[in-house]
Amino acid sequence: MVYPNARREGNQTHLEPWPIRTRPLDDELLTSWLIRTSFDNFSSPKALTNYIFKQQESWCRDLDRQISSTKLPILSALSNVNEQSLTDLTLKPLISRTTNATLSLAGAWPWLLARRSEHSNTYRSLSFCPVCLAGDSKPYFRRKWRLSFVTVCIEHNCHLRDRCPHCQQSIEPHLLKKKELSTCAHCLKNISSFSAQKADPDVIENTSYILNNLYNETQAASQNLFSELDYLIGLLRRISAQKPETQQSLFKSVVEPNDLSVFSSCRRFVFDYLSVNERYKILKYALRLLSLGFEFTVRTFWESGLPMGAFRFAPHKAPPLILELFGQYTNNNEIPFENYDPNCREPFGPRSRLYVERQWQFFLRRNKLD
Repeated sequence: MVYPNARREGNQTHLEPWPIRTRPLDDELLTSWLIRTSFDNFSSPKALTNYIFKQQESWCRDLDRQISSTKLPILSALSNVNEQSLTDLTLKPLISRTTNATLSLAGAWPWLLARRSEHSNTYRSLSFCPVCLAGDSKPYFRRKWRLSFVTVCIEHNCHLRDRCPHCQQSIEPHLLKKKELSTCAHCLKNISSFSAQKADPDVIENTSYILNNLYNETQAASQNLFSELDYLIGLLRRISAQKPETQQSLFKSVVEPNDLSVFSSCRRFVFDYLSVNERYKILKYALRLLSLGFEFTVRTFWESGLPMGAFRFAPHKAPPLILELFGQYTNNNEIPFENYDPNCREPFGPRSRLYVERQWQFFLRRNKLD
């Protein structure tokens, strides 16, 4: 049993190993392992994490990102799991292979679904594969389910879910008081009891390729691939917002009619904040374009007559090929892409009355004030 008073200053009982040592499973998420450890030692997830991190409401933070250098030796001594194995449960080793940007705990990380709880309010939900959980002898959550570009299970060729199929509530396993992570913390029903929905074979194949690249290729190659995918996602979303009919016809030739609405409905939201179904539909086409070849796709869109503004953006960092292409295509009347600074824009002029009214209506709907 883990007792809260072990958090008191000067109490060294936290250095005693736990009676039951729970071993991490393949590709297990840190919080998943912590929850299983708490159940095995007849404690609750909240008591266990408060005991380790010596602060209340530790689940208000995203514990899966990384373990601090001061807490890592303590957690290793408690669990009898070596420090490298504990580090491999966190998300930083994976996310660092997708970008060369500095990963700050205070900011958002690329390709990572936001996950934190503030008292009773949960910000985003965990994704899961119902078939994986149903087949596990000990159900647990995988690290790759926290990655925003993973919307399908490549082992079972099905969609991931991010809501309880019974009560439609978010997945919050840290609120559980039972020993099965396949149980919904709200309705206490089995979240893996529903049959899985088959995913598009192309999405399965392309997601498998991306994951294989993430785990096995060099860091430079992996970062380049994810910068290209990031650029194509942004390019598709920008093309969907183009007004002229000729450009809309180009977008409709790429996207199937049933999926057109998802681009307009989530246009104002960051990709990593979308639901698993919305990300699946966007990735379906971005991955398809990536499989055709990044250079071929960009050149095809350019030659279709899209304006320069549709291409001149960089979600995180523009791929090297983009700088090369637009260095060739730019004419003397335009700013070269490599010299373009998206943070240095010209001052805005007065907005039209119609624009202000639309923005005001959007503000009222977003804050439920209408």
